[in-house]
Amino acid sequence: MSYLIESYKQNVSVLLCLASTVPDTRAKRGVRHKIDIILTIFVLALLCDQNDFVRIEDWAKSEFETLSQIMSLPHGIPSHDTFMRVIGALSVESIESLFMQWINVCYPVFSNRLAIDGKTVNSTVKIKDWETDQKEAQKNRVHVVSVFDSEAFQVVRQSIMADKGGEVKSAMDMLSELDLKNKVITGDAGFCNATLANQIVAQGGNYCLQVKDNQPSLKRGIIAHFDKATPDYVQTYIDNKGGHGRIERRECRVISSDLPFYLHDNWQHIRCLIEVQSYQKQKSTGKETTNTRYYISSKPMTAHEASETVRGHWHIETGLHAVLDGTFGEDVCKSRQKRHAQNLVIFRHLVCGILRKHEDKKRMTVSMKR
Repeated sequence: MSYLIESYKQNVSVLLCLASTVPDTRAKRGVRHKIDIILTIFVLALLCDQNDFVRIEDWAKSEFETLSQIMSLPHGIPSHDTFMRVIGALSVESIESLFMQWINVCYPVFSNRLAIDGKTVNSTVKIKDWETDQKEAQKNRVHVVSVFDSEAFQVVRQSIMADKGGEVKSAMDMLSELDLKNKVITGDAGFCNATLANQIVAQGGNYCLQVKDNQPSLKRGIIAHFDKATPDYVQTYIDNKGGHGRIERRECRVISSDLPFYLHDNWQHIRCLIEVQSYQKQKSTGKETTNTRYYISSKPMTAHEASETVRGHWHIETGLHAVLDGTFGEDVCKSRQKRHAQNLVIFRHLVCGILRKHEDKKRMTVSMKR
């Protein structure tokens, strides 16, 4: 623990300062533990792989001597019930504000490649409720849209939603707060929306969005254009890489001129079309899989640049969603109260950011740092 305090000393001091600005909605009478103390201990416990309220209390008691060196604890360690009540009582907006303040202090500058994606926390719904009424159970799930720095592996904006249908609107609201000049925004097919694309360009950025069957005419036009394109109009980049027991081959083809005129009706900023053909073979079983994906971009790209941009988008899956589920156990967290579950999502993003920001010589993974 003393090593952790020393390693994250700057983050602890920042957290104590920022946590004191969170509105405390508790009645003043009978309050023994200050809100900044509760939140800071809670975040430190999450950093140390304590993922439920009882374990958080036990961990804090075992580390009382070390914790008392960095904060005043006249009434000892809060009970697990206190942690649970406080985290459940705080508004989502207040926790998001805390997260945003921390981002502004620790990540004032973002890279030039941002990914947007949504995630549903499945464990917030009981299996029997799902079997009884899936539509009603879907409403109780926690949905979050994140803007992710694909190079720093850091969430820079997030929005908790009432339902999954508001992903595009949430993305537009979050991006409107950012300086997108010279940045490329990547997104899967759920964010292939003309209004969102136009907003990105209007803010000085560029987009690279996947096209699926939710944009049928656009997809058909792209496929037809690649089918009839001559080699003079197509750039190609082939990437042969293997790993994790499989052989992989990706062929990226780009058309950056002679675009179909009908694409300009709603997508006037398109500057290139992208086709990515992927081939995988499992060495152990010999199983082969192939798939073809299509993208549109408002930025003229070489085939190599397009391949790197498309592949870079999936850092939000491997560097965030997989970490939240595999390391933090987000999809098996049994928090059924929606406010608890919503706030825990934001705290996990905060803790993941602290762990990412921590510099280490051995390039440890997030799970190793915990």
